[in-house]
Amino acid sequence: MELFSGSSQLCTLVLLLDKDEDHACCMSNKKSRAFRPHKLDSQRQPGTRQFQWCIAGAGPGIIVIVFFAMAFWTWRKWPDIQIDFGQQLYIPWQLASGKLLYKDIVILHGPLSQHFNAFWFKLFGPSLTVIIFLNLCILAGMTGMIYLAIRQFADSFTATVACVVLLTLFGFSQYVGVGNYNYVTPYTHEATHAMALTAVMIVALSHYFTRGGRLPCAASGLCLGLVLLTKVEVAVAATIVVLIGFASAYFIAPSSLSPKKRDVGIFCAAALVPALGFFLYFLSYLTAEQALRAVGQGFLVLSNELTKTTFYLRILGLDHPGENFLRMLTMFFGVVIFILSASIIDVAVRRATRSPGLIALVLGVVFALTLYLNRDAVPWIDILRAFPLTTALTLAVFVILLKRHSHRVELWSTILPMVLWTTFALSLLAKMALNVHIYHYGFYLPMPATLVLVICLLYWIPKVLSGASGCGAVFRSLAMAVLIVGIYYHLNWSQKFYRLKDFAVGQGADTIITYGPKVRVAGLVTALTLEWIEEKTSRAATFVGLPEGIMLNYLSRRTTTVPYVNFMIPEMIVFGETRMLNDFESRPPEYVMLVDNNSSEFGVGPFGSDPRNGKRIMDWVNQNYQPIALIGSEPLQGGNFGIKILKHSPRAVVK
Repeated sequence: MELFSGSSQLCTLVLLLDKDEDHACCMSNKKSRAFRPHKLDSQRQPGTRQFQWCIAGAGPGIIVIVFFAMAFWTWRKWPDIQIDFGQQLYIPWQLASGKLLYKDIVILHGPLSQHFNAFWFKLFGPSLTVIIFLNLCILAGMTGMIYLAIRQFADSFTATVACVVLLTLFGFSQYVGVGNYNYVTPYTHEATHAMALTAVMIVALSHYFTRGGRLPCAASGLCLGLVLLTKVEVAVAATIVVLIGFASAYFIAPSSLSPKKRDVGIFCAAALVPALGFFLYFLSYLTAEQALRAVGQGFLVLSNELTKTTFYLRILGLDHPGENFLRMLTMFFGVVIFILSASIIDVAVRRATRSPGLIALVLGVVFALTLYLNRDAVPWIDILRAFPLTTALTLAVFVILLKRHSHRVELWSTILPMVLWTTFALSLLAKMALNVHIYHYGFYLPMPATLVLVICLLYWIPKVLSGASGCGAVFRSLAMAVLIVGIYYHLNWSQKFYRLKDFAVGQGADTIITYGPKVRVAGLVTALTLEWIEEKTSRAATFVGLPEGIMLNYLSRRTTTVPYVNFMIPEMIVFGETRMLNDFESRPPEYVMLVDNNSSEFGVGPFGSDPRNGKRIMDWVNQNYQPIALIGSEPLQGGNFGIKILKHSPRAVVK
């Protein structure tokens, strides 16, 4: 029971003035005087101060090195040449060229991200390179913001490790054959922009709730307003964070920190500014009703039919709810067993010696080596399934601490940020509650929950142990062993895909490095198709890629004639096949490119043969277009990748 007696001392321990040094080792009463910084500072020599500056810069330096190393290692291998990312290039290119969103082009998400990217395309010209450097800057900014945020209530070591985890596991990763699930070339910029904006919002909210000030209040409101114009699940999570934050400030915070009515008004006004600005802009070419729908597009696309598809049920874990729930419990108990075991070892070492630093180091190295040698036996992929329970438990603990010590003004700035970050983490997990995973959507949905667990393992739990019967150093060393081997495992996982990418598609600033022909023929077929387009068509030629080929439009700089950038199941459900076919008939393109695609993940047959998946559109195409070229295999037949080119010919008939 002594292991848990320290929980009541947690809030006292967080008042230690030197947060960087309190985990260096388990100190005796004599050594604990090192926590008295004023006396220590008065005795420091100039050389010592310079050494302290080196220590202070070590964490950010490591983060910068990791950032550039990851970017160099994965350079231009991030996108997928067919799936999703083409629209992230085509849409801003067209907006920068004068097309209008929700009139000439329709999308499934809010308007912010595409207009933001279009601004930079307008400034520097459309190219993948612009997107790469823009997103690298956003990722760097978000990483720096998270480092500073964690540093405010924890120590620089924990903040550094958390940011390294962010960059290595989520920032540049590829865990499936399809690219795009990273922060450099995301499948949708609405997700990554929303994550970065929410990070800024939480930092601004934390500053406002702990120190006051109208500027951070307005900044947090503005960030929320911008997030509401991006991706719906992140927008909902950010809104929940705001509600929890203000509820805590009103009902729990010391009276001196309670928000003023004027500040609430400032927050709400700032949150409305982005939506109002876009609404007024849309009024320049849409009706009032259409403009309102355009502003709320991200929320209006929600559909029971869409969420009930095989794809989304599998993401959520509702395809096999009983099995997935059992796996979640298993992983949760595994995490609990590790925490309890490491805590027991920490207490035992502390009782055996008063100088356990070397023992902690040796145990950490031995444990890391053991995990490395048996890394394939560890369920690394499934560990994230525990996050809904670990994150909920963490949130409950910090809410209780926040309420129990509500009168302690000095603790408010330490505990509240953890409540806000953990609330955000738990809210994001709702989309994959029974099937939390790091691949696919896992590059952003479980990221905050991962960082919350890292913070608890490296800071809060060792803090409790050091105030009870343990020292915390042994626990921290064992936790670091798990993280180091886990990072290695995931980097090796990504390398299995990245090492296969050595084939260039596109030219110059639009070059994408993808799989070579020996691995997948899609890259070669795409390159040959681009050559055919360049040689056989004029610069003014138009074509539509079915069901998904907008990347060809962008790389060839040929436009489409319809407002849809995809003809996949989500678009079919949201916009309706009848509407899409009518637009096709009213503005037929000169060419149609049939691009091979596998729709089985949505539980439907191939495009054009299944009545639920574009059969009417394909029938119309066969009646009005004549095949003129085939590159690769016959597409949409379940064979190897291929692209079939058809030219408009009203007299064509179905074969």
